[in-house]
Amino acid sequence: MIGDASMEFLRVLVDSGGRVEVKATANPPGINYENATFAYLPNELVERQREIIGLYRRVVVDTVLTCIPYSLEVPKRGMHLLGLNP
Repeated sequence: MIGDASMEFLRVLVDSGGRVEVKATANPPGINYENATFAYLPNELVERQREIIGLYRRVVVDTVLTCIPYSLEVPKRGMHLLGLNP
């Protein structure tokens, strides 16, 4: 879950028409909507997470919601991965 300052940053980015310029993915959300256990969380928390995901989508961040997005697209020769050198 991101804090208030990060939420405000995303809102300003969206309101100003900001978009990502390179392929960007989002890490997993704090809530798994398919797991019944999370149904008992406060509604405010669930709605905040939905807003975060919606804001990411509006700035064209791929919301595959995985911490290993490279497993969804096999890296090609010369491609840069965060933290790795080719």
